[in-house]
Amino acid sequence: MRAARRDANEDYLLRVAEQLGGFWVYAGPLDGWILHRGKWTPVEIKAPKGLLTQLQQRFMRDCETYGGPRYIWRTDEDVIKDLGGEWPRKYVLT
Repeated sequence: MRAARRDANEDYLLRVAEQLGGFWVYAGPLDGWILHRGKWTPVEIKAPKGLLTQLQQRFMRDCETYGGPRYIWRTDEDVIKDLGGEWPRKYVLT
């Protein structure tokens, strides 16, 4: 299930994640989940200045409280950092 409104950078960031070996599934309570190196992690994709909803903030706090992983991706640098890629970019996507 996908949210009605998607951030403009979502398709690009998911292509970067795929290039790094990630497998994406759209599922709540955030935008989706990424499977990378045998581990599922919830991901929220936001525009560079986008804000989390109250529900998203609560979920992120719960993850932090209980030691659960979670990612917020705003730029390709976030994806590369979280999935252990290399910089400078070797991922050229169109």
